[in-house]
Amino acid sequence: MRRGNITEKERRQIVALTRRGWKQVRIARKLGITAPSISKAQRAAGLPTRPRFAPDIFVVQFFQEGWPGRRIARHLHMPLERVYAAAHRLGFHYVKPLVGDGLAFVKDVKDVKKRDYVNRLAKKHGVAWATALRLAHRTTGIRRFKKGKGAPPLTSAE
Repeated sequence: MRRGNITEKERRQIVALTRRGWKQVRIARKLGITAPSISKAQRAAGLPTRPRFAPDIFVVQFFQEGWPGRRIARHLHMPLERVYAAAHRLGFHYVKPLVGDGLAFVKDVKDVKKRDYVNRLAKKHGVAWATALRLAHRTTGIRRFKKGKGAPPLTSAE
């Protein structure tokens, strides 16, 4: 990195790149100037010294289109934690759609005649145990299932 005064051409480039959302380090590397010099030039031009992140509404829009969080973070140049925080703040909670075995599992849990344990149903349909419990709780509204052979299947502990 070189030292010295920044030329007018470099000032215009700094302004243009800052408006595009480039970080100071990236601008400094491109122009061969130190980052503190870039910061001074940005302040002198009345520009923010740090790039602003995209509005939160774009995050939710991309989630609704089915984009994964990492792709959104990369596309909008923002930290992954900020992507998820923005989504939760605006009330968007991603729920994985049920496909294949998950649908059959929920159908069996709903079917009252099928008197079977959640664990057995999970094995039968190839659904992970934790996922099976979560789906059974959502489907039946029962908070806690009894354990053991003597407990009636899919009943709450009372």
